[in-house]
Amino acid sequence: MPPRRRSPPAVLALRVVLVGLAELKRAYKRKSLAAHPDRGGSEETFKELNEAYQVLSDPQKRELFRRQQMRVVQVELSLEELYSGATKTYAFSDPRTGERREVRVRIEPGMEPGTRLPVPGTNMVFQLAERRHARFERHGDNLHMPLSLSLYEALTGFQRPIKHLDGRRLWVSAEREATRPGVVRRLRGAGMPRFQAAGKGDLLVHFDVRFPSSPLRGSAAATLKTLLKGSAGTASPVPPAGERTHALELLATREEERQGGGGDDFF
Repeated sequence: MPPRRRSPPAVLALRVVLVGLAELKRAYKRKSLAAHPDRGGSEETFKELNEAYQVLSDPQKRELFRRQQMRVVQVELSLEELYSGATKTYAFSDPRTGERREVRVRIEPGMEPGTRLPVPGTNMVFQLAERRHARFERHGDNLHMPLSLSLYEALTGFQRPIKHLDGRRLWVSAEREATRPGVVRRLRGAGMPRFQAAGKGDLLVHFDVRFPSSPLRGSAAATLKTLLKGSAGTASPVPPAGERTHALELLATREEERQGGGGDDFF
């Protein structure tokens, strides 16, 4: 089995790849003088030293090597932490010394999943990941959420409290017009903070309307007909004599479609 190839920093006896050019040159000079074939050194070792120096002294090759050596650590965060910011502590064993170390990383409000945060003095990079939230879904700087209304609320208007990601209670309302199923309403400035920029995104509320499970009959139907008289399409046409009315079969409720993956709703 061939011997394992050493990394350029290991060849030059450097602790880390991110050393200054002056220190790199000193290390190369010291090692190459000792390993030079004219002084009894090994040609293989001398060749290895030159290859290592070529990698670490060239900015592009050095950066490529650094990226290849990076150890990516996933840091899972709640949407609340990404909204308000957080500080995480990570314990690990230093591969160079074997010592137990702790590093603290600061997550600023508004940072996005996938953001990479290098840890100074190590080959580690923290990569942010977002834990699925029970109510909100993030898209960039905007937040999306579903809200279910009764038919009464949809027709007459509503006010509802929403617990936001920072714990405050945010009241939302729509009282000037009816809310149709599937409509989306926006509350500007109630989304995620914009990382390294002023302001916040928007909150987009996707509405569902709960209808009665059975049609209204008798006086209730008559009352509703009177109230809605004049609304377009309120009264159903009557089929001519001799023509049948065919009852439609319910295949799935909206909730069942959502669970089965057959719908095209946002959520």
